[in-house]
Amino acid sequence: LLKAILINGAQEISYIDNAFRSTATQYYDNNQGFGRVSLVNSLPLAGANTFAASFIDKATIKDGQTLDIDFNITDNGGRCTENEFRVTLVWADPPGATGCVRCLVNDLDLSVQKTGGSRIYYPNGRGSRDTTNNVERVILGNAVPGDTIRVTIDASNLDRSEQPFALYVTGCTPNRSYSGEAKPKGNVDRSTRILIIVCSVIGFLLLFLAACWIMDSKKRKNHQEERGKQKAAAAGGAARPTSQAHSLNHRDAHHSGGRGNGGQQQHHNHEQPTGRY
Repeated sequence: LLKAILINGAQEISYIDNAFRSTATQYYDNNQGFGRVSLVNSLPLAGANTFAASFIDKATIKDGQTLDIDFNITDNGGRCTENEFRVTLVWADPPGATGCVRCLVNDLDLSVQKTGGSRIYYPNGRGSRDTTNNVERVILGNAVPGDTIRVTIDASNLDRSEQPFALYVTGCTPNRSYSGEAKPKGNVDRSTRILIIVCSVIGFLLLFLAACWIMDSKKRKNHQEERGKQKAAAAGGAARPTSQAHSLNHRDAHHSGGRGNGGQQQHHNHEQPTGRY
């Protein structure tokens, strides 16, 4: 997207100073390419310009798909005085084969047309689609309030199922910005969006169930530990009284036996004759 912003606002250079002579130059030649970078012509800046900006970032287009995006030209209540409409398409193309002549692998094509008009504006100063570059820019200098301009992106030849891209637009249009999905007026593939929503819901439910299971497991573990402590305490309390009772019984038996023997001995001595008769 940053690349698209800088290229979209680049300004044309008339001459290049080569120290000893000046060389005439124009857009898209080998001397200047897309032109001189100009921040004031790239971004809406209060007090410096009056145009608005729209962008689509991290969008994807499928092989053979065509995206049509309409932009309405308005003066925004008299605040916009620009009559230039610019749009730039940028994508990261995979490396071409070694020694290739035409090295563009995934070919996206940008074109612009006024609704109701017959002329099609092609990028990079060409009269037909660009099959060489992975940066394409169209500049219209006669966009007036009331016009509707249709921007078309065509995935004419891809070596994969889809290609990510960024699109940047400046002019007297309402601000529009999208990230992750293009919002064309024409055909839109909703299957990916639905799949993401379904997977998100399922993932949330799985996380919720996992959290409930973890909490329940902790409660069960704590309950088992508490029951184990109670059983251990009960077993220890029962063992101590039994031991004390056994000790007391043993002691009582010892004392009772001593007293009984002594009584029998005394009784026996009492019944013996004195020998005086």
